Amino acid sequence: MLVSGHYPKLDFTPCAIVNVTVDCSCLSLTNIQPSWFPSYTEVLLFNNNKLKVLPNYTFSHLQHLKILDLSNNDIQEIEIDAFHGLGKLENLQLYQNKYCFYDSVKLDRIFQPTPSLTKLNIIQNTDCLVDNVTNSFLTKLTKLRRLEISYNSEHLYLGPEFTRLRDLKYLKIVGDSQIIDNLTFVYVGNLTGLELCHMNSLNSISSDAFQPLINLKVLKMIDISLNLSYVLLRLESFQGRNMSEMTLDTISIDVHEERPKENGYLTRHNTQYLRNICVSSLTLQNCLINYITVEAVGVAQLETWNNCLVNLVISDNPLTGNRFALLKLLNLKQLKSVTMTDVFRYCVEYAPFPVHFEEYRLDSQSNWLIAMTIDNKETPDHVVFNGLDTSTHVTWTKNNTTSIDQRIQIGDSGNFYISENLRYINARRLFISALVNVHFIFYGAPNVEYLDISDSGFHDFTGLLRDSHLSKHIFYRAMT
Repeated sequence: MLVSGHYPKLDFTPCAIVNVTVDCSCLSLTNIQPSWFPSYTEVLLFNNNKLKVLPNYTFSHLQHLKILDLSNNDIQEIEIDAFHGLGKLENLQLYQNKYCFYDSVKLDRIFQPTPSLTKLNIIQNTDCLVDNVTNSFLTKLTKLRRLEISYNSEHLYLGPEFTRLRDLKYLKIVGDSQIIDNLTFVYVGNLTGLELCHMNSLNSISSDAFQPLINLKVLKMIDISLNLSYVLLRLESFQGRNMSEMTLDTISIDVHEERPKENGYLTRHNTQYLRNICVSSLTLQNCLINYITVEAVGVAQLETWNNCLVNLVISDNPLTGNRFALLKLLNLKQLKSVTMTDVFRYCVEYAPFPVHFEEYRLDSQSNWLIAMTIDNKETPDHVVFNGLDTSTHVTWTKNNTTSIDQRIQIGDSGNFYISENLRYINARRLFISALVNVHFIFYGAPNVEYLDISDSGFHDFTGLLRDSHLSKHIFYRAMT
């Protein structure tokens, strides 16, 4: 019903109407008309258009509207009564527009008609000259459970206004803030999920910054311009905690410059807190990891993960260092899913890692005991490594870049074990080089339902598959 008290007559509409959903997305619309939407509409999709102004009373007759998507437009102006009549609105998507949230008085009035909001995304595609969001308007949105918001202030600070948001559980933050300190999260202790994204100006996180987040179960840090080793040492507050997910994706000072001796060298010291978090799903992706020492993920240090870790993703890292440290993780008894893609790179050579690192010395000794023989006279043509009646992986590699037939033995005393619970193994492009020549033998694995070793440079494949269901889910293609 419009402010005049009359419902608009439903005229010709450019939108598709299916039941209670009106879809006006991706039509390059530059204006919006109330007459396009029937009064019974519950879902209105107006995303990916060219709207610049959101007029008063546009939705005032949509008293049943629950979901409104205005994302990816060019909205620069929201009139005060634009959301009039939306008392039942639960989900409002305003992201990727050009509106600056700086007039607190106006914002209070704009959002006053929407007390039922549980999901709100106001991340903007603009660079306002002031702190990008003034948060006092949030105090009236007491039912919010998920909030996605931008900050451009030097210090990231979630103020007292968040104390009114007792139901807020998930918070996503983007922007140009430079400092996260011990006051940043004081008023959001009820959060169960936190996502920090696209914060390329961030240069400091205090060691106890995450301490107030006593209920956090999900932590995602994506596209953050900090050294991965630095970030890992900021996880102390989560030690001994149960968490469902931790994702560290594109954590690097400079994704275009590889400095393996400075940025990508992970030791036991770097992983000391991460290893003591009881996390179910862990992702380390595109973080310029170049070397992982054996002790960084040694069996003796993985008691917590052994009881907790179910899903593991370690992908898109230019590892040229220890290959055996990661493979040890396959023995974690609760592990069901492993993705290790675009990991090992043979075609790039770095100078030797610093020998003055004690970790490096111990690492080299461990590798020798576990792993490497290069005398082909002492190594049989087909070395078989049996799993616990489950699976066997790479048996030897032949490096075509040398005149020596190098054969790398993986496992203790000729045996390499993997978890009996493993169901999913994705090793696509495990070796990022066309020069690798690998003979691959796979045994049994009655619990493995999916195996992908495509584009990994494997020269040959031999399989003994005891369960027919597995043969339907094997992807193998030699790299050309």
